[in-house]
Amino acid sequence: MQDLVTNDRNTAEGTAHPVSDRPGYAADKPHNERSRLNALRRLNILDTAPEQAFDCITSLARDLLGAPIALISLIDDDRQWFKSNHGLDSAETSRDVSFCAHAILEDGILLVPDTHQDERFARNPLVTGQPGIRFYAGVPLVTREGFKLGTLCVIDTQPRAGVSETQLRSLENLATLTMAQLEARRSKSMLHRGTGLYNYDRMIDDLQIIADDPEQADDAVYAVVLDTLRPEYFAAKVHALGYGGVATFIQGFIERIEHLLPHCRVYHVGLYGLGFIVTDLDKPRGNEWLWALVDAAREPVDCHGVPIQAQPRMGIARLERGPEAGRITLDQAQAAALDAAKTHRHWSQFDAERYAKTRRSFLLLADLPRTFDQSAQLFLEYQPQIDLNSGHCVGVEALLRWHHPQFGLVPPTEFIGIAEQTALMPRLTNWVISEAARQMVAWNRIGLDMKVSVNVSSTDLVDTNFCDRVNNILTAQGADPSRFGIELTESVVSSDLDNIINQLLTLRDMGVEISIDDFGTGASNLVYLKRIPASMVKLDQSFVRSLLSEKRDQAITHTMIDLAHQLGYRVVAEGVENDAIRDMVGRWGCDQAQGYLFGRPMAPEALVAWLHTQNRSRRRVAMGAV
Repeated sequence: MQDLVTNDRNTAEGTAHPVSDRPGYAADKPHNERSRLNALRRLNILDTAPEQAFDCITSLARDLLGAPIALISLIDDDRQWFKSNHGLDSAETSRDVSFCAHAILEDGILLVPDTHQDERFARNPLVTGQPGIRFYAGVPLVTREGFKLGTLCVIDTQPRAGVSETQLRSLENLATLTMAQLEARRSKSMLHRGTGLYNYDRMIDDLQIIADDPEQADDAVYAVVLDTLRPEYFAAKVHALGYGGVATFIQGFIERIEHLLPHCRVYHVGLYGLGFIVTDLDKPRGNEWLWALVDAAREPVDCHGVPIQAQPRMGIARLERGPEAGRITLDQAQAAALDAAKTHRHWSQFDAERYAKTRRSFLLLADLPRTFDQSAQLFLEYQPQIDLNSGHCVGVEALLRWHHPQFGLVPPTEFIGIAEQTALMPRLTNWVISEAARQMVAWNRIGLDMKVSVNVSSTDLVDTNFCDRVNNILTAQGADPSRFGIELTESVVSSDLDNIINQLLTLRDMGVEISIDDFGTGASNLVYLKRIPASMVKLDQSFVRSLLSEKRDQAITHTMIDLAHQLGYRVVAEGVENDAIRDMVGRWGCDQAQGYLFGRPMAPEALVAWLHTQNRSRRRVAMGAV
């Protein structure tokens, strides 16, 4: 990648070279063309509407020289575009015919008294055709960094013997005023309204300026993002203090950080995030700087007499080079801050591998809505649940699968979690319930009568319309609610217990069976067992799979089975993979079992074949016994 960046810089930032197929009257490009274009685009001025301030400047310039045409011209990649235009019909022209493209190559004013006498312009179409330019005076518009973005120019259709020194100085002053207006316009859009700090866009611009500077190519420059309040913590503070109180906290926090870093510009890069551009973090004292920042951030801020403490998490990313380096680097720093929050560390440096996983999650989330119209991608597999007394299959659990066209088979643990954070989850759950109910009815038609259960999330159960959704889907499919089951984990219930209990009571009254999945992994399962209107608990496989080797898991599992039975629940052991574990949980009174010993999750037609095989085996065993 370094070679690619270097090669790109050599061609774009090296000495100016004329293009062979460019007309002879066209100007060469500046040696710093790429950086110049980046500076122009950072203004966010191209293709914007006319503005009175700029029109006043061109009006003054035209009157100053008594000429018919005055322009504020900005030189884009292949065109010149006019922010203000007095006397010319076009809003832009090709860069090849632009006089101003020549002007930005000059150190001062480009003055052309008579275009017919200047070999650079005599054959230019704007001279030989309309508007018939004979005189041109253009002053480059120069940024503080020295990039020439375009000109303030005056044009006449008659040649002129000369221009007075007073007129030239006045024209230069108007160009300076134009550039000041452009930068003031940009600066205003680069401020965070709440705090007055430079914002996210300004930090990107400043990073890009550094990335484009060949003199700093070997410097170790870092973007640092400090998150003061995580979203859930911010919401709690708003609830307790109101927005005004939180604003006071954030302002106080900013003042402390600015005092700690008097020579470092502080940016406001989000609702509760601050940004910095620093160097030398890779040196021994770099960690000292980070620890000082953490210590300062952790000190409580007085907010109307209440000490409020931040939850600082920092993300660090080394500045890359090339186009979009500023945006990429800041995004990487923010991703690293999120990683620090997830891993409960004070700071985290950007890791490309972890970031790639995050990017994959976003890509999956973006593609998920399309799967509903492409049924081949989403499908269900069914894992049998066995009655341990009779050996019969008494039900199946429907398990969602996604075959992504790019990533292949995506495990549900990867995409369900991100779907739960969006409005997609209800639609996804509706699809699963509908498909499971349809398949249950199809099996019933061929004489296979067994229960089908599906998993639901907290976003489903807190929806007050969830019961109606389930009822409408089952009715539409012609499915018997008493043959349908809902599985939920204890963590799902903990989010809004009272509301969810009401939902579950309604489902139970409809005839839907309620099961507690992954039982034993929740923090307060005894409280939930007492209140949840469930008829079945499913022992988590993390206990079941280790029964042969872990004495403690044996004691816990045996106790959970006894407790569930005393409370009137049936018990299913998940993760049963061998005969010894099946026999063990059977001796303890477990009612049903599910696991690879009996069958893996399988497609509907495979399950039918599996059932026929099981039935034939049982008949042979019965005949042998006779």
